[in-house]
Amino acid sequence: MSDDTLGRHIQQLRRARGLTQEALAEGAGVHVQTLSRIERGTHAPSVPHALAIARGLGVGAQAFFGPVLEGPPDAPVDAIVERLRQMPESHAARVLQIIELYLDGATP
Repeated sequence: MSDDTLGRHIQQLRRARGLTQEALAEGAGVHVQTLSRIERGTHAPSVPHALAIARGLGVGAQAFFGPVLEGPPDAPVDAIVERLRQMPESHAARVLQIIELYLDGATP
C-alpha cells in the first residue's frame, strides 16, 4: 500500500461527503496541514490518525482500508508475505496493524 493510494482514497471519501479538508481535520482531531500532506501522499498517517480520519469520515476500518488492502484476486499470499519481509520493520508493523483492524471489522 502506498501512501499516495491511501491519500487519494481519503480525498475521494472526503469529497463524496462534501467535506472540506478543514472540516474533516477538525472532526478527526488532526491538523489540516497533516491531512493535506496525507491526501497528497507525502505523509503516511499513523494508525491512530488514520482511524481518527476514518471516524471523521463516518466509516469503519474495514470500509476505510478495504480498497487499499485489496489486490488482484490471484495475488498469492506468499508474494504478500515476501513484500512484508522486504519492508522496513516499522512499515511492516504498520501494515500488519491495519490488516488486523481490517480483519477485526470483517468478522460477523
